[in-house]
Amino acid sequence: MKAVPGLIAPANADAPVNVVGNQIAQVQAAVAKLTVVATDGVKAEEPSVGVLDKGIVDLLDAKSIEHDFILRNDTKAPITIDRLQPTCGCTSVLLGEGNDLPKTLAPGEQAKVHVSVDITRFHGPIHKAVQVYGADGGPTIATLQINADITDPVAFSVTQIDFGHIQSGTSRTVPLAIILSPHLVAKGITPKLVSSNPDVQVTPIAINKTLGSGNSTTAASGTMAQRQQFYNVTVSAKAPLGPLTGTIALAPLPNTPAPAAPLTGPSDAGSGWQIASVPLVGEVDGKLTATPHMVFFGTAKDAKQQVVLSSATPQILKNLKITPSSPWVIAHLVTAATAKSTKAATTSDISTNGAKTSPATAILELSLSPRTPLGSLNTQVIITTSEGERLNLPVAAYITSTPPAPPQ
Repeated sequence: MKAVPGLIAPANADAPVNVVGNQIAQVQAAVAKLTVVATDGVKAEEPSVGVLDKGIVDLLDAKSIEHDFILRNDTKAPITIDRLQPTCGCTSVLLGEGNDLPKTLAPGEQAKVHVSVDITRFHGPIHKAVQVYGADGGPTIATLQINADITDPVAFSVTQIDFGHIQSGTSRTVPLAIILSPHLVAKGITPKLVSSNPDVQVTPIAINKTLGSGNSTTAASGTMAQRQQFYNVTVSAKAPLGPLTGTIALAPLPNTPAPAAPLTGPSDAGSGWQIASVPLVGEVDGKLTATPHMVFFGTAKDAKQQVVLSSATPQILKNLKITPSSPWVIAHLVTAATAKSTKAATTSDISTNGAKTSPATAILELSLSPRTPLGSLNTQVIITTSEGERLNLPVAAYITSTPPAPPQ
């Protein structure tokens, strides 16, 4: 008789079939697996693989999905659980009370495995698993999986709010729509949007639209519809020159009663509420520009940075008011003789009445105080012209070196 691939051939190649059958049984026993009990929503795709499908999970209702899986030894020999290995750092797992590893299950004995998945970083379908390994370090003896479709309580209709180019002294309004999740509609909550940019305001419009047919809740099918809410987003005529920055996001959620049937443990009604946001883009154009439009010092505090201020109207560069918002930033205009002689300190020609002319320029030099404390610094320098136009120049640094000792 020929040897079976992957098995040790018997000494007698013509051994009876029952000898080879015994060898197969030995190999199967070496990889004996646990059974995942199909209970409490868990479906067993095969005896050792259990899948829990939570369907749509709203971040307003839960920040994690937790479940207790039950493992059972349906074999005739003891099986040892040596290791539980999540496939994602978002997943934590405990066997029993958390200190039971390694644990040997006698035939017919069960063990509880608690799996928790942090869903606050996810959007859309997720598939998270825990692999259960035996004492021999071989293949898995069971697999526990949680599937879900993570939805935000609020979704914006656009990926950014683009104002384009706005002339200084004028305002502009663009429309914005948000889509409320069915659970949010059921709670009767109308979100308030806020802007991180003080020169951009959000105003709700008294128009909303239910997406889908029927009422916001359909008793016959048990399904709920989404709702669309509309807003106007307006840039103030007093907005400073330069790129628009900031985001439109959800205001903190007011006190909301916990869901009737939370997905997991104590409900955190604010979980996921402030994840949704949309950036502001655009630029306010005026008679003054800055190149570059922001300054980053990195980790060094003894470096100097220069910014080219340009204008087609030379008079604008006279009597500029330079105001750092932080006492750690030093900013002043320098003469052309002390300015860096680099290509970075040049600007493009300006077209005036069809003819290109070089703009008038001034050099603004920035440095950090030697007493700047360690850590991050995010501030700005405000540049104001004699005509009242204001340009905000963002300044950022991350200081890691120790400040020098004061002079004796």
